[in-house]
Amino acid sequence: MKKTFRLTLILLLSLFIVGCSNQMIAPFEARTFADFDTNAIISEVLSLTGSNAEKIYVANNSILLNTNADFEISGSIVFVIYIPEQTRRGLRYQSYQVQICTSQRKLSLFTTGVVDYIDTGRHVTLETLLNSLKYLPMEEIKNVAGNAADGFHIIYHGRTAIESTGESTGTVLYYNSGGITQSESWCVWIAVTPMYNNPNGGLQGSGADTIICFFISYDE
Repeated sequence: MKKTFRLTLILLLSLFIVGCSNQMIAPFEARTFADFDTNAIISEVLSLTGSNAEKIYVANNSILLNTNADFEISGSIVFVIYIPEQTRRGLRYQSYQVQICTSQRKLSLFTTGVVDYIDTGRHVTLETLLNSLKYLPMEEIKNVAGNAADGFHIIYHGRTAIESTGESTGTVLYYNSGGITQSESWCVWIAVTPMYNNPNGGLQGSGADTIICFFISYDE
């Protein structure tokens, strides 16, 4: 009985150590998207992974985010990245799950595996993802919402075709690192839904109020 207990304890401790070693943590100082330091974040990711890759790619999946009325981020931002590395078998991509938790002021990386190929034409770079959030036209969004919103529900859609998401296209904004623009040659898009206090508690919003923001980047 004692031997079985000892073996079980050793196994549990081994799993705990492996789980801990799979996580890499760095400090992260930002309350709103505008606070993002794109270059510093990319440098931190490269430092944590020991990579010198020129580009880091982001999986073309939706990313859910929530903020208060001042666009201060609540909860965590979670997404997957691919970092290219040259191996004896050729070019491969190490994948990581990224978790950014602004309340705990930390960025965490979790190793999730290796893939032999990704379509780099479908996946934008980490730089583009961060900048699309950093330069989100917050004041214009507030104006469209009538400055009455109590928060915002945000979905980053990347390069997904807008027709496949069922999102409303009532109000459309095109923007780049300099602000609102008339150009329509977009790279990624983000849906922002104003949320309002519900008398019964929590927040509620309507898809009809969703604002579609198209980000234009010339780095892709």
